[in-house]
Amino acid sequence: MIPAVELLRKANITQKQGLGVLIITPTRELAMHNYKWARDCLQYHNKTHGVVIGGAKRSAEAHQLQKGVNLLVATPGRLLDHLENTKGFVFHNLQMLIIDEADAILKIGFEEEMNKIIKLLPQKTRVTCLFSATMTKKVEDLCRLSLKNPVLIEVAKDSANSTNSSLEQGYVIADPARKFQLLFTFLRKNMNKKIMVFMSSCNAVKFYSDLLNYVDIPVKDIHGKQKQ
Repeated sequence: MIPAVELLRKANITQKQGLGVLIITPTRELAMHNYKWARDCLQYHNKTHGVVIGGAKRSAEAHQLQKGVNLLVATPGRLLDHLENTKGFVFHNLQMLIIDEADAILKIGFEEEMNKIIKLLPQKTRVTCLFSATMTKKVEDLCRLSLKNPVLIEVAKDSANSTNSSLEQGYVIADPARKFQLLFTFLRKNMNKKIMVFMSSCNAVKFYSDLLNYVDIPVKDIHGKQKQ
């Protein structure tokens, strides 16, 4: 996110010049999470920002895009709708395209929308960053369509060691009804260690962070704000 904000600053894109950075994500929830971080990073910059997602009020989004948005976070379906149908949406000055969780975008079924989006966006001036947990054939096809002279950055898959040689890994198969009990016990026994817990949604993170703090397991939520 920081490189995107720095690019906007150096390019000195004004509100009237419209879109400078576009971040495409697979789901509304991830879009809102990314937008939160984008908004925080831009709080000391005079750049406009916005988010367009399915389920939100389209007319309000269109009005904001017509006024000029420098950094936009979007889900594919709603973004394509605005690219094709929102008059006054200026996106020909795009400097950076970020495709987040490309494999998830394609797995959900947005392949056709992504192909159309890539063809509508300016090709020559932008930097494109594509992030994917897996490299499937569909992701490779999207790379060929959206990237020019790409540089691949990945974990050394041929290494004899894991990413961190001191990392210990394990897993437990638990009944859904006992997952929280297991999590509570594990955190209680390891309170002297730094532990990161992934949840299925932002709402789950907030619910369980509030609950754990309530039962005297001090944790921080997804926003990094200490709950007391």
